[in-house]
Amino acid sequence: MTTEWTTTHSEQAISEGWDIFEASGSAQNENGDRPFQLQALDEDEIFVGPNRDVDAWTHVYHHAKRGLPLHQQALNFLREHSLPEFEAVISECSTTGGLELNDGFDWKHVITIDDTRARFPGKLFAFAAVTTRSSQFGIGIAVLGEAGYSVPQKREVFPTYDAASDRADQLNKELGYTQDTALAIIADTMIRQSHKRDVIHRLRDVLDEAEANGTLNRLHIDRDTIDTFVEAVRDMA
Repeated sequence: MTTEWTTTHSEQAISEGWDIFEASGSAQNENGDRPFQLQALDEDEIFVGPNRDVDAWTHVYHHAKRGLPLHQQALNFLREHSLPEFEAVISECSTTGGLELNDGFDWKHVITIDDTRARFPGKLFAFAAVTTRSSQFGIGIAVLGEAGYSVPQKREVFPTYDAASDRADQLNKELGYTQDTALAIIADTMIRQSHKRDVIHRLRDVLDEAEANGTLNRLHIDRDTIDTFVEAVRDMA
């Protein structure tokens, strides 16, 4: 496997009070070229996941500033449960229709929130999605049992991260999710990413190199935030 990574961060989101470090790149594996993206928000909030279009939507949801630090809860769950036990927890949180796992699902047929809601009732969670274009933010939809992917709501873009996050809040009220379901969706995605150890380990190596050669320092993000972020990546790997 070969991996190439670039790092960016959004000046506009940070100006609103969101601490964002983003690494994006492309990993070549037996299935061909697959983009990946990683983000850390507010020091210890971290998410790693594949992205269908590295220049489009990231797979991160963060509401710590609204009292819902779901990523940290999901990370704690991962540390406390073995894989079989955790999958049982996810199954219990699935509210309707059982837990259908379908890694081969063709996402091009699910392009709107209404289509997604009809196909996966009770298993949806909206989140603010940061693009690699720092002036554009959008909405993603995570689906329980379809880990690692989201449905981009491409017709809804926002000039600020807060505006996109507010829209995600509104959509979640319409979707009728519970915090348990939201946690299960996030953790489900994270635990499936644990199967991609080679990519995660490679990412850890890249971050080590970036730290050693001063790349992280040049991002002009608070040093304590970067240290915590790098440690979180190592913990996940």
